[in-house]
Amino acid sequence: MRLDRRRLRGFDLDGTLAPEFGSNGLRVLEGTSPANYHDGLVDLAVDEQGRYWLVGGVTSDAGDLDMAVWRLLPSGELDPHFCGGGPCTFDNAAGGYGDDWGTAIALAEGTVYVGGWSWNGVRRAAVVWKLDLVDVAP
Repeated sequence: MRLDRRRLRGFDLDGTLAPEFGSNGLRVLEGTSPANYHDGLVDLAVDEQGRYWLVGGVTSDAGDLDMAVWRLLPSGELDPHFCGGGPCTFDNAAGGYGDDWGTAIALAEGTVYVGGWSWNGVRRAAVVWKLDLVDVAP
């Protein structure tokens, strides 16, 4: 069986899906990218408030890949105080063609760190993004 990283599952201690998370223990993030073409999550972290942080990438309206970070509430719903309730996207870190992808996420003292890569037209360069967080009203 292939693991579909686009799905978050909340499990109760007995291994059954937790119905209070998302829709009957499952949250599918399809359709949350700016162009609705490609949502591929790669890493997950949980903060001290029980919110889920996900990183990966999306296909932009321009057709290139953008690094993307999502934040979900403990209920599994997209957090309306983070990037308008969708993913924050970042593009063209290394210049060139603009393909960027997040492969790891870490949380430390109110800051989010994302590791990944950016394509400059010749090769991929390793990238670390540091995001300072300020909640905004929905």
